Amino acid sequence: MRSANVSSSTPTSTSGSAASWDQGGCLKDVERDWNINDLRDVLALSTAIPYCDVVVTDRKAWDVTKNRAHLDEEFDAQIFCSLDDLVDHLGL
Repeated sequence: MRSANVSSSTPTSTSGSAASWDQGGCLKDVERDWNINDLRDVLALSTAIPYCDVVVTDRKAWDVTKNRAHLDEEFDAQIFCSLDDLVDHLGL
């Protein structure tokens, strides 16, 4: 698996959320082991979060989108990292 140098290859998107991720340096965290699939997640989530009420993603992307970039607040979306959390949210 190839590693991605995120600091020099920040993804671009027509939505503003990918830019929001990087405003706080969320993608430039050198302590994280980012790979190309993580960047694909960033691109997919930068499209999904502004348009969806609820998004479920993996733990790494959840940490960045919710805890670091606070995209849940910016786009009024619920972001979860497990289906169990989604079920709890839905009250099922």
